[in-house]
Amino acid sequence: MWAVSTGLFVGLAIVALAALGGVSGQGFLGLLVMGMIGFMLPRFWLRSAVGSRQKKIVKNLPDAMDLITTCVEAGLGLDAALAKVSGQMKGPLAKEISQMLLEVGMGRLRRDALSDLGQRTGVQELISFVNAVIQAEQLGVSIGHVLKVQSDQMRTHRRQRAEKLAHEAPIKMMFPLVLCIFPAFLLVILGPAVIRIGETMMG
Repeated sequence: MWAVSTGLFVGLAIVALAALGGVSGQGFLGLLVMGMIGFMLPRFWLRSAVGSRQKKIVKNLPDAMDLITTCVEAGLGLDAALAKVSGQMKGPLAKEISQMLLEVGMGRLRRDALSDLGQRTGVQELISFVNAVIQAEQLGVSIGHVLKVQSDQMRTHRRQRAEKLAHEAPIKMMFPLVLCIFPAFLLVILGPAVIRIGETMMG
């Protein structure tokens, strides 16, 4: 939000200065374009940064789930298992888990800290996991069983996502092939013939 607010402030400031300074014509248009860029660029950057962070979390989540499940099945509590993940793994997911454990250590209810963990990331898979753990604790269901089910589901989702990307790859490759490679290929094949025809007609 800071980046968006800064961009908005810069954009409005440029337009205001142009208006107060009596700039007109192309100069004002240029300043207006700069103001629009100053407003839009931080938003694009922020959206890209959030998307990249979410992709890293989604990528690391199945491995984290496996580690949590293994630790719980070995007799560790959920907090200790989460601490293992935050200590052994790197990236935004490990940092988010570390933040959640810090909040719990400061006296916050674990279900509230878990809920915020999911909402902060905006990753649906993590939100589903958090909700399942909270519900299991409320109903007295075995955490180990819930973790196992969630881990299997995430593995299945990742495999399905990989299969979907594999099916979409040929379609995505068609556009550069048609727009770039195929015209160049035609130019190489037909170019000499076109030149000869032109020379014949002119001769």
